[in-house]
Amino acid sequence: MKRSIKLFYICLNLVLFLTAVYIIDSEFLSSTENTDNTECKDIQNPLPYYDSDYNRSVNRLLEPNTSIYVDEGQNFCRIEPYHLETNSKGLRYDETEEHKNEDTYRILVIGDSNVFGWGLNQSDTFPYILKQELASHHEKDYQVLNMGVPGAGIENHYLILRNIGLDYNPDLVIVSTGDRDSMTVPKQEKLREDAIEKLPSEDPDDVEINNKIEELLTDYWEDFSYSNSSMEYYKNLLSETALDKDFNLCIHLIYKSRSDQTEKALSEWSQDNENFCFIEKSQKLQKNSEKWRIAPYDPHYNAKANELIANQLYNELDSRNPLS
Repeated sequence: MKRSIKLFYICLNLVLFLTAVYIIDSEFLSSTENTDNTECKDIQNPLPYYDSDYNRSVNRLLEPNTSIYVDEGQNFCRIEPYHLETNSKGLRYDETEEHKNEDTYRILVIGDSNVFGWGLNQSDTFPYILKQELASHHEKDYQVLNMGVPGAGIENHYLILRNIGLDYNPDLVIVSTGDRDSMTVPKQEKLREDAIEKLPSEDPDDVEINNKIEELLTDYWEDFSYSNSSMEYYKNLLSETALDKDFNLCIHLIYKSRSDQTEKALSEWSQDNENFCFIEKSQKLQKNSEKWRIAPYDPHYNAKANELIANQLYNELDSRNPLS
C-alpha cells in the first residue's frame, strides 16, 4: 500500500514537472516568435521626412515644428513608440536663438540616427544627457544642440555644419561618426540601384533589396581604406572650417572602425592642433552588442547605451579641458 502511494506521488510530481516545462517552453517559443518579423510590417507612424529644395542641400531633415509619436524601426520593423519633437529647422534640439550670450558655451553634436536618438525620447539621447552632466558639474551656461539626422553620412555632417550649424557660432563641434559614414548619399543610392539590378525579380520587396545590399556592403568594406576615403576628405573639410571659424572640433567614433588606419590617422590628426580631439568608441559598447540595442531586430543604441556615451564624452572632454 505504502509503495503504491509513493509511486503515485512520484508519477504526480513527474506529470507536474513535465507540464511546467511545457508551459515555460511554449511561452519561450511564443516570445521568440513575437520578436521575429510579426511586428515588422505594422508601422503606424513613420518618421516624417521633409521634401524641399532646402532640405536637399543637407539631406534627410525631418518636418519642422513636429510633435508626434513614431514607431518606425530599422528595415521597417515596428518598435515601441517614442515621442519626436522637431524645431523650425527640422532638428531635435530645443528652439534656440542663433545669437548667444558671452557667457554661453555652445556645443553642436552632429551625426546620424544614433545621435538623433532613434527609438528614444529626447531625454534619453546622449546629447541631452551630456547637457545635464555639464549643468550638474559646472556653473557656466552650456548649450548642447542635437543635430543628428537619421541616415546621414559624413558628407551630410559637413553640410549640416556649413548650412545650419555655423549660424549658431559654436564653441565646440562634436562629430559622432565612423567608417560606415563614409557610405555617402550618392554611394547609398548607387548601392541600392546595383542591388536591384542584380536581383532576378522585376519587382523585389524591401527585404530582398536589403539582403542584397548587405552582400554588396561586405565587398565594399573588404576593400575599404581610410586613406583617400570620403571619411578623410570630409574630416579635412571639417578641420579647415574649425580653424577658419575658430571653434574646437572633436571627432567621436560612435562605431567600431572597419580599418585600423582610421583610429591611427585620427589620433595623429588630433595631435596636430590643440583645438582638435579624437574620442574612440567606448570599450563597453564593443562588448555584448545586443545588450545595447533598442530591440532584438534593431541595432540602434538604447537609453543605457546613450547614458554610457554621454558619460564617456563628458569625462573625455573634461579631462582635455576644451570646455573653457
